[in-house]
Amino acid sequence: MTIVKSKQTAPNLDPNVWSLSPSGPCLRTNVHRVPAGHRARRRRDRQWEFVDLATGQSRTLNGQSTAPVPLDPVNLGSDGHEWASYAAITNPGDQPFTLSQATWVVPPTPLTNTNQTIYLFNCLQHDDPSGDTYILQPVLVFGGYPVPPGGEWNWTGGSWAIASFLVPGPSATDKRVFASNGVVTVQPGDQLTGRISYQGQDPDTGNNLYSCGFVGYPSTNLPASIESCDRCMVSLELWNVNDTSQLPPDTANTQFSNLQTGIANELCGLGWQPDGPWRAVPVDQSTVDVVYPS
Repeated sequence: MTIVKSKQTAPNLDPNVWSLSPSGPCLRTNVHRVPAGHRARRRRDRQWEFVDLATGQSRTLNGQSTAPVPLDPVNLGSDGHEWASYAAITNPGDQPFTLSQATWVVPPTPLTNTNQTIYLFNCLQHDDPSGDTYILQPVLVFGGYPVPPGGEWNWTGGSWAIASFLVPGPSATDKRVFASNGVVTVQPGDQLTGRISYQGQDPDTGNNLYSCGFVGYPSTNLPASIESCDRCMVSLELWNVNDTSQLPPDTANTQFSNLQTGIANELCGLGWQPDGPWRAVPVDQSTVDVVYPS
């Protein structure tokens, strides 16, 4: 057993108010499931709404629009980093990312099942100079994740599960979390392919239209209308991991293979740049190993 410093949620984080998401704690009232046949859309005024794909009618989402995690009395702490190991491709121009695809295998179940959360995903991320960021991601999760409606902090019950999320970053002015209509349990050894594909331009907002989900699991699909994304990434994210017994046993890394990243409907051919406390290892342009603490 080796001591691990990963990002920790505060011990006094009230589960009746807050829920853990792939971007840290968020208000439960701001967690939403995208209904079947709808799209989550970010408007020009930076508010969020649901759009009916059949009729085009929209519904603005109510709730608390600004939801920073208070530093006192709730403190996330500073030990560790939630993104333990990741690699990224940065978009060098103005053309949109049109594809993010990655294949990986569900790891073994951790030996110890306490309050830890493990996320593995590929994603597209929007970075704004103001710090107003968000991520669109098909996620493999072990541990805690938000479940709408109501945003309660659910647990995978000692199993791995998959879903898709659209998650504003910690500094977002309108910190809402959107989840796919379904969460599906998967087994160690299952092969997964997360895919985010460009569907064109939103005529009402000028945003990019995307479909995000796992190939072969239609209930994990999450349609979104969002601003241009600056980075494509693969990542291992850890919350409340204190020692290596809380990680998949005898697992040095998870390999993301068959990586395909498109810009303007062509494979971009750009190299992966590793980062994180336990740095990812790019094997070639189509393979990245994200490394576990050891």
